[in-house]
Amino acid sequence: GWNTGGYGTNNRTFTYLSTGALSGQRSIKVDITSYTDGDGKWFFNDIPVTSGSTYNYSQQYISTVPTALYARFLLPGNIYQYQFLKTVPANNTTTPLTLTASVVAPANATSITIWNALSSIGSLTLDTFSLTTPSTTNT
Repeated sequence: GWNTGGYGTNNRTFTYLSTGALSGQRSIKVDITSYTDGDGKWFFNDIPVTSGSTYNYSQQYISTVPTALYARFLLPGNIYQYQFLKTVPANNTTTPLTLTASVVAPANATSITIWNALSSIGSLTLDTFSLTTPSTTNT
């Protein structure tokens, strides 16, 4: 249930790693080798949400540059609402860091997806994802 995306003028490459994974059996990676503007990102298929509920997100990552974490909610009428969650610091080591963030589903939201936007020359590898509420778990 993973998708690739991006926009702007940049050269982005997406890789599904079945070897060399960070901590799970597989990882996903995006590289940008030339950059003028825009971004590159992996994002998971939308997951149903309950409006007003708080969701806790976590992932492991290694990156050569800072990235930005965003949530996208689907509202009635196929309208999207975007939320900037946080700036994610670079972690250019062989040991993945765990990133956590909380987000509240807006009124009338029906689903969510979350991504790290890579917006410069560099690379980002992601693994071990979790999206939870206090009473349920969706990954």
